[in-house]
Amino acid sequence: PRFFDLLPNTLVVKLHEARCGIANSGWTPRQWQTHAWRCTGTPEPAIAEDIVQRLRGDLPLPHSELLASDADLEASCLRALDWLDADQIRVRCRLMAPAFWVRV
Repeated sequence: PRFFDLLPNTLVVKLHEARCGIANSGWTPRQWQTHAWRCTGTPEPAIAEDIVQRLRGDLPLPHSELLASDADLEASCLRALDWLDADQIRVRCRLMAPAFWVRV
């Protein structure tokens, strides 16, 4: 049915517009390894970029307790991890069908 083609296409378009992929690795910084991710917030690009710089420079990161109390901060941290993931699976949509590949 046509709905089958529309749902994956919509998902792929949304992922592409948000500069997201599907992570293949499960790496998280030591400070966040016990955090129970809720995935309910909205990432802020400026905060995500700051987190990226902190991760690259081995600078202090927000504590897990702060992530638990601020859904948007949590989402921004997840976005930063997404941007840094070397094993991220990219998605491209062609003719209403997604094609997946791993960035090497």
